[in-house]
Amino acid sequence: MGHARALIYFFECPEGSRRWPDDLLSEDFGFPARSIGLSQEDKDRLNKDLFHLSSLRLRHDAASKPWPHTILNRIHERCVEFVQFFLSPKLPSEISPIKSQWQALLNILQSGHELRITRSFDYNDRDSGWMIGTGRSLGSGLAELTPLIPKHAPLPSFSTTET
Repeated sequence: MGHARALIYFFECPEGSRRWPDDLLSEDFGFPARSIGLSQEDKDRLNKDLFHLSSLRLRHDAASKPWPHTILNRIHERCVEFVQFFLSPKLPSEISPIKSQWQALLNILQSGHELRITRSFDYNDRDSGWMIGTGRSLGSGLAELTPLIPKHAPLPSFSTTET
């Protein structure tokens, strides 16, 4: 959820309002900043429950503690728009992405499956790089938090695309 909060800032913060001079914002890539449409309740949940030590966290019970999927659904929609923009002729000419990698990401984001990001090391502990792939099918087709897999449970299989 920390990454979710960072992406919200990336997509919503206008260029003149960045907190730090080295912050990256969507407008740095020619993609206009705008609200992703989170409810005030979801914003408060992110701000109070994620990074602040607050007695208000005690208000949750077993039923209300899990994060709502609405937060990730809204971020997912904006991420898809951003990647589509990156693949479009609207992208500023000074930015030259590796389009095949962005297309692979877009395909996964639109697949209705989990996005899995893995990093592997060979037998000599050398970094083999990052890979993206699809995980389990999401019933709703919308973004969800991945449930924790118990240590001794078999890992689900997934396909990979090198990045």
